[in-house]
Order: sequence, then structure tokens, then C-alpha cells
Amino acid sequence: NTVDLSRTENRSSPKLQGLDSNVQGDFGPRFWQGFRDSLAHLYTVSLPDPAEEGRFTLSSRTYPTPRAILMRTQGTAFTMTRGPAQIARGADQLIIYLELEGSCETDCAGIRGHIAAGDVAIIDYARPFQSVTTDYVNLIVHLARESVPATMLALDPHGLVFRRGSGAARLIGAAMQEFYSLADHLTVSEAEAATEGIVALTTACARARMATDEADHVKSRRRAALDYIEAHLADAQLGPDEIAEAANVSRASLYRLLAAEGGIRAILLTR
Repeated sequence: NTVDLSRTENRSSPKLQGLDSNVQGDFGPRFWQGFRDSLAHLYTVSLPDPAEEGRFTLSSRTYPTPRAILMRTQGTAFTMTRGPAQIARGADQLIIYLELEGSCETDCAGIRGHIAAGDVAIIDYARPFQSVTTDYVNLIVHLARESVPATMLALDPHGLVFRRGSGAARLIGAAMQEFYSLADHLTVSEAEAATEGIVALTTACARARMATDEADHVKSRRRAALDYIEAHLADAQLGPDEIAEAANVSRASLYRLLAAEGGIRAILLTR
């Protein structure tokens, strides 16, 4: 006897199903009002200009799995805000966001940024944020918080942006686009494996990026401290407190920054 392996695989894991919204291409004030009201528990949404109601539209194709959602959306410009009240109501997730067309101005818990076509960003729905988008096309992986690795959450990546042209943006963006292009041919288990791979890649890139940013920050603070010392060698009152304030670090951090030079006293004596 022979076994049809493809049928066996499909029984163990069903095919991934895509769900389309607004296939008729509806637009206008009534569509905007329905969209706004349906999201009121998650976001506060508004338009850059009330006159934009007449052309407002949005459509999406969504692939849900038990632990994540892959979604491609496109539409016209609008503003979306998620504050403490909406955060308290739920939707506790983290998203990996690829801008395909258009751009977006963001405010992630007070950190402002800009997302352009080709950029990849990470947004944490448990933190406040606002986005002001132009007409757009994007691709998003929505992750339930329990599906996000602890290593990713420990990085606190809310608002992190990988710029287009960077290795990270190209790798993550290519993986997301390939996942979407093949989604209709995948089983749910294959889709979850693909999601896991994208999350692992994004986590590794975020960790490398933050390590680089931290190293650059340390170098800049060390340079600021040494420059201040050079400029104030004639000051008899020059000491750790003044140097730390000038370098915008604590006194303890200053000692760590200059340890490789033998410490503050050694630096002053050498100079």
C-alpha cells in the first residue's frame, strides 16, 4: 500500500487561509466613519484634513495563525494614536512593520522617528505610540506577546527602525515579502515556522543594532569627557563632578568610561 504524503500533511496542518477586506474598493465618508468606529477600542484615528473623508479607503489581505498574523494593507493617509486607555483594553502584541510605499511619522513613547519606504520598524502595542502616515502600502507581522521571545522583549525595541539599504532591513524585508508571496501555498505549521524565523532574525538584528548604538554612545561620552579635560586643564578646580556633568554621565559611569586610561587622576597627571 502507498500513502499520499501531501494529504497526510494537510490533515496534520491545514492550509493557510487568506482573508480579504474591502474587495469592492469602497471609500468615502461612510467607509471612514465605519473604520473609525470599529477601531475605537484599540486606537484613536483621525484624518490629516477633514476633506480627506471623501477619498478615504483601506483594504487588506490577512493570514492568521494561532500565534501571529501576516497582513498586507494599503490605503489613504490617516493618523492613529494608541494611549494608556486603549493599552488597558488589550491587543497586547508586538509588530514587525515593513513600509513598502509611502512614509510614516511616529512618536513611540516620546521618541520621534520617520519610517520611509524600505524601512523596517518594531512597534510594541503595550507602549504609547502615534503614527501619521501618507498614502501607503505596508506588510506587517503581528505577534501575540506570549509568542515574542524574551530576548526580544528584554531589548525594549519599541520604535526601533532599520533603515532601507541596511543589511538588517534588506534581510528582514526580503523574508517578510517572500513569506507573503508564498503564503497561499503554505500550511499553518509552515507559516508559523516562517514567522518564527522572521522573529529570530529580527531579534538578532535588533540585538546587534543596539550593541552598536551602545558602543557608539560610550565612545561619544568618553570623547566628550576627554575634550572637556583638555579644554579646562588650567582650572585648578577641575574634578570628576565637573567632567561628569560636561559628558552628561554619572560620576560612577565616568570612572568606568576612563578606566582604560588609568582613571581620572592618571589622565590629569599625564595631561
